[in-house]
Amino acid sequence: MSQRITIVRGNDERFQVTIKAGGLPVNLSGVTVRSEVKDAPGAAGHLLFEAEVSVVSPESGVIQLRFPNDKTAMLQPNTVVFFDLMLVFPDGSVKNIPNPPFSALVVDRVTD
Repeated sequence: MSQRITIVRGNDERFQVTIKAGGLPVNLSGVTVRSEVKDAPGAAGHLLFEAEVSVVSPESGVIQLRFPNDKTAMLQPNTVVFFDLMLVFPDGSVKNIPNPPFSALVVDRVTD
């Protein structure tokens, strides 16, 4: 069971994810990783934007996801968005993880 992530509307949000299979890190050498942020899980969701993905350590399966502030500014407070990771392997096979996808609650900025 995964925890729900909180996104502050209008902030630049970054976080790291380690991809594992059977408790061991997945080697991401030669693997293309993408992440689409949608308003509902799976194929039923409408694409809101594509997150920026960088592979930090391919051998250790560590990636960094970034939701740019210009994209998070378009999200509505008190809504939930969904995203997963699409791994495209060198042989052309594709795997989407996790299932069900991550979810994130969008909150508004609090100022004094």
